Amino acid sequence: MFRAILLEKDDEGLVTTRLQELPKSRLPEGDVTVAIEYTTVNYKDGLCLSPNGGGLVRTYPHVGGIDFAGTVEASQDGRYKVGDKVVLTGWRVGEVHWGGFATHARVKADWLVPLPKGLTTRQAMAVGTAGFTATRTELARDAQYLTRLWQVMDKRMHAVGALSAATSSASSRRECSVALLTVSPAPWALVASRLAIRVYTRTAW
Repeated sequence: MFRAILLEKDDEGLVTTRLQELPKSRLPEGDVTVAIEYTTVNYKDGLCLSPNGGGLVRTYPHVGGIDFAGTVEASQDGRYKVGDKVVLTGWRVGEVHWGGFATHARVKADWLVPLPKGLTTRQAMAVGTAGFTATRTELARDAQYLTRLWQVMDKRMHAVGALSAATSSASSRRECSVALLTVSPAPWALVASRLAIRVYTRTAW
């Protein structure tokens, strides 16, 4: 048996939500059964729990929860064994497939990732889907920022000393140690810290 927040729709289209105890035979098909330890509440979860399912829930009865972390209880996939700690985010789990608002879930092995070393299941869900999404956004924005800075540097960079050849090489391969001569160090601080570039301002020389 397992417990779940079960969404059901009656003949009149009214959706009700109740905490219920269900036999594990009710779990959907999948390769891996996970004993859920932690989950989160996301915007999509709120939509799924709304009276009309937020347009995301396709079939009832349904269990929401778009992410979870827990321990493998049973596995038919060689990548995971009983006792492994795993995390799931996405894959429309909690929308079209039963999700994490339960004590157990059965999902496809491809949807799982091993819990990273150094993290607990609680810490993983403290970040959750929203945190992972925000982190990826910041990393993408950071990469775009670095790209734009390199484009500016290709146009404005002045190497200290007779480094014209080295400067060209550094601009294309980023393999040389380069010193920048600039009026203001602020725009170059991020690049300098990551690529071991020494920045000199006019007041410093």
